[in-house]
Amino acid sequence: MAIPRVFVSSTCIDFQETRRQLRQFIQEYGFEPVMSEFNDIFYDFNAHVQDACKTEIDRCNLFILIVGNQYGSIYYRETSTKQSPDSVTLQEFKKALEVQIPKHIFIDKFVKHDYDNYSRARAEKYTSPYTSVTF
Repeated sequence: MAIPRVFVSSTCIDFQETRRQLRQFIQEYGFEPVMSEFNDIFYDFNAHVQDACKTEIDRCNLFILIVGNQYGSIYYRETSTKQSPDSVTLQEFKKALEVQIPKHIFIDKFVKHDYDNYSRARAEKYTSPYTSVTF
């Protein structure tokens, strides 16, 4: 029987220790972790390194996404003029959606806290009776 392969996607610098511990956890279950910083990804000399990560997702059985406060590197093919261009991590997640492997998503509690504060401030700004609009 083949060993299940688990692709771990996140920004690397801010989750360095988390990723190291997750790698150990995956290995203890007898699964094979696939993580860029541990040379688990085959890099084709004819392809961009960011695409090599996306290609590797096709060969995995499970996808783990960790979301934190860092947005990460912009995907090299991003040509959009939108305010938030796709990051490498977002491209990896889109690929996981495309290949339809099981996904587990973990969101750092501080991201939720920051989002709640942002939503509350935005709601207060647009619903406050003290907000004045000038034309």
